[in-house]
Amino acid sequence: MLYNILIVGIVIGIITFYVYYLLRIRSLGQLSDIKTSTVAYDHAAFGHTLTWDKYCFYLNQKQLMILSGEFHYWRLPDRNRWKKVLQQYKAGGLNCIRIYFHWGYHSHDEGSYDFNGNRDVEFLLKLCEELELFVLAAPGPYICAETQGGGIPPWLIAKKDVRIRHNVTSFIKSFDKEYSRYCQQWFSEILPIIVRHQVTTKPNGCVLALQIENESFESLFGFPLGLADDMRVLSKTARDLGITVPLFTNDAWEVGSFVAYPESHKVFGRETFGLDLYGFDKYVVFCPTSTPFAAFSDSNSDSKHNWEEWDPETFKKSFDRSEVTVRSFGGAAAESPILIPELQGGWFNHHSVNATFDDVYDYYGEQYTRLIVETALSQGVTAFSLYMYYGGTNWGTLGDPDVYTSYDYSACIREFGHFSARGRHVRLTLSFARSFAKELSRTIPIENSNRAPFKITSAIDDFICKQRCTAFGPMQTYFVFFRNFSVGKVNTSTITVDRPNYEPFQMRVFLPYKSSFIAISNYKTMNGLHLILSTIPIYIRSKTASGNELWIIQSDKQINGQLSFYGKVRATGTADPVLHFEHDATIISFQNATGSVEIQQYDDKTTKLCIILLTENDLYSLYPVFSDNYWDKTNDDFRNPDLPIAIFWGAYHLNYDVKNKKLQIHQCEVDKTIYAINYQTMDQFKPSKTYAPLDFIQSFDLEPQTLELLTMPKIKFDQVHVCDLDTLPWQPIVPLTSPIDLGFISGHVFYRLAFHLDVLPPKALRFSINMRHHCSLYLNSHLLGGHLVYSLGLMRPGSKQGPEIGYGGWKTYSLPINQLQVGTNNIYCIIESFGLNRQPGPFDDVRSPRGILAANINSVSKLDWYIAGIDIRTRSVPFNDIGIMIPTEWSKIENCPQETISTNELTWTKGTFEWNSSIPLRLHIEGPHICYIMVNDILMGRYYGMIGPQRDFYIPEGILKPINEILVWSYCLDKGQTLKFQFRHWKLDSMYGSGNQDENGVNFILQEKSLDV
Repeated sequence: MLYNILIVGIVIGIITFYVYYLLRIRSLGQLSDIKTSTVAYDHAAFGHTLTWDKYCFYLNQKQLMILSGEFHYWRLPDRNRWKKVLQQYKAGGLNCIRIYFHWGYHSHDEGSYDFNGNRDVEFLLKLCEELELFVLAAPGPYICAETQGGGIPPWLIAKKDVRIRHNVTSFIKSFDKEYSRYCQQWFSEILPIIVRHQVTTKPNGCVLALQIENESFESLFGFPLGLADDMRVLSKTARDLGITVPLFTNDAWEVGSFVAYPESHKVFGRETFGLDLYGFDKYVVFCPTSTPFAAFSDSNSDSKHNWEEWDPETFKKSFDRSEVTVRSFGGAAAESPILIPELQGGWFNHHSVNATFDDVYDYYGEQYTRLIVETALSQGVTAFSLYMYYGGTNWGTLGDPDVYTSYDYSACIREFGHFSARGRHVRLTLSFARSFAKELSRTIPIENSNRAPFKITSAIDDFICKQRCTAFGPMQTYFVFFRNFSVGKVNTSTITVDRPNYEPFQMRVFLPYKSSFIAISNYKTMNGLHLILSTIPIYIRSKTASGNELWIIQSDKQINGQLSFYGKVRATGTADPVLHFEHDATIISFQNATGSVEIQQYDDKTTKLCIILLTENDLYSLYPVFSDNYWDKTNDDFRNPDLPIAIFWGAYHLNYDVKNKKLQIHQCEVDKTIYAINYQTMDQFKPSKTYAPLDFIQSFDLEPQTLELLTMPKIKFDQVHVCDLDTLPWQPIVPLTSPIDLGFISGHVFYRLAFHLDVLPPKALRFSINMRHHCSLYLNSHLLGGHLVYSLGLMRPGSKQGPEIGYGGWKTYSLPINQLQVGTNNIYCIIESFGLNRQPGPFDDVRSPRGILAANINSVSKLDWYIAGIDIRTRSVPFNDIGIMIPTEWSKIENCPQETISTNELTWTKGTFEWNSSIPLRLHIEGPHICYIMVNDILMGRYYGMIGPQRDFYIPEGILKPINEILVWSYCLDKGQTLKFQFRHWKLDSMYGSGNQDENGVNFILQEKSLDV
């Protein structure tokens, strides 16, 4: 018996290995003439401009940390808002953006490409150069991004003989030359534009690196998946088209895909293939609606009432060994900077869930993204891009079934433009990182150093997540990453500092649960003070005009602690410092949370360390202005390019134009005074005594906000068109023809199923239908009803992503005798698709069935099938259609109540509203209807009253005019229901808070002005 089991085990093992071998050989590919070295970055030609080591990048021989945020220009339908949003990125502390270039957005039909207007990426890249923002360019071809087809054009998806992303089926790929040829065609259109903006070839160019493909796992849980030949061809195409910057790709997590190794490195006798830089994405905590458990169980976690708070253990297991894991891959992964092209900046939301983006924001909390960024820095990451920093809007039908109109993402900048508390916390971290970039950009874990001067420990476990030290220099500076994940959720810990040749001493730190900050240790200031440890955050390091070092710190009821210095020091100031000398160390505490302090060596009365203490409320507006030498070629021997050139605080949003000396102010009602630190006197500012005795701070008193609460516009609906289904452009089809094949992708597709009755049946007939995703059904002119087939889970009818069960989703409807007629009968089926699936990771789901999958009527042997819709291949804007043409003939509405539609029929309703303000508008909708809303010819909202969850729609300022036209396509399954529209202010919990909606909160109104300073 045992012998038989052994033999069976051996046979299974041999078969398993052989299958693995075949799949791995296929993955390694056959295009061996394209080698890693063939497409490698040319250090000899361009290394003087851009190069790297295992720690960080170097641009013009200067260390560069890439602090980036994702920006989807195609999710902003108003190009005139691009600059405003990108200015928020820059003011938020970022120096770079990553851009997914959306193939399908630029190509509505084969051979047709559009780079004009809102698709003008040349304009976008020039704008980045104007704003001094670097770019990580990601042209796909596949981009994922919760957009239809993952960015692959629908016209290509319609070609059944082409294997999208080379998928034979889910988990099985085989290189498809035809698909590759189309990808090369896309590259030949988009890359020449990107080439013109590379840092390697254009002075003051913005493009730092180019991403090839997206989350194309070389292997997944040991299963060979991604194709080296795909990466080879795309990389070679990029080089042939003039791309000279480094190439990178991104794993969905740390797997080690397409790492560049020496050509001597072989697997099964074949060379591997890799790119210049290894990147991986990092999504740490999934929203409860999107966890693997929810995907496989289709559980009721779609209700926010069932959400449990996220577990720090999940966070730790996901992130705290990333550095070790990545370095273990060897090759380029061990010798290049740790790069995270997508670092979690929030999460998206789904149809049908009982939760909004406000609930998603609250689930993670306002500290979450700061925790993510600081943990990344603790892992030695020096290049990352937050996904998303601003989500934008899935206007039209851009989104895939995973998402609805809003793509708010609970991000740092909310959809309607509010800079949230989450973004303000991240800015504090980025301010620290940029202030100490010279030291922070080249560090090693402290356990890897053989010259640690002292040991720092916490009395409470999980209060410190990591310690790092500088890798070079005669004196090592240390970074202590405080992160409170304590089991008991305590807020206070005692920190013990143990130095060689000294008695240990203790310091205290107060840090709320699930909060973090980065402390600095063993650091010498410009005036020679030797900091032992700071258990309070130092957010900004700068220099005064007299040459003294300046810190801006926090020590209030939210976060507080102490400073310790070697030897005896003196400290005076309005923050009321308290000094304690112990074991050759001076420990300083502060009794006031705001004010200033000057610290000097005991025997030195000439130089000093200047400290400004700000409370969290003031820190929310703290805005340091950095200008990298790459952009700023001025020769200023006094200014340290690593330090901010100016610092402001006191207003909701500020933007300082260094070149033109203009300060743009966005003021809310609570803002009173702007404070500034600059090397020069600023016009219209006056010396401030608020932080005396420091005499280098200037202030500008703001006038009280004069913007009155504007009356919201009223929609006047005055024209209507009731749809006559018989007049649609019906075309006969073979039953079960996929609407994808016909180009019917956006919004609705219409079916007419005709059958003949010689006599009326003795009882009602039964009509059964299986479709995706939502249907409304009519028998002749009578409404039968409708239903939804949509699932958050995998392998279910209507799965939002991944394989689904095609035979599920049936529902049967009664065809009453009194609605049937002798002769021809028609069943009209209005089917709405939530979009094409996006083909993520290993899945082959982009052609998951749409429209009617099957239909039958008992006792009826013959059904004649007809279909109508809009072939988006014929439309210049492929994602801006409802599926039915806008009517040309209208009827006037008499005595129609404003902002109300009182019909359940298939109806177009036209109206107007006036608006002449830059204040963001919120369109609130109520009613059980389905409706599509077009404003000035742009489809700005898809509303599902019975499905949810979105009821508030952002109408971007850039598409509005003094007089605006609104078109509404609506229908409802319930008779006698009213569809109500109302424009409202965005009302916030706080102007410096989350941005969550509070109908009793403050109105999101900002007063703008510009100062010549």
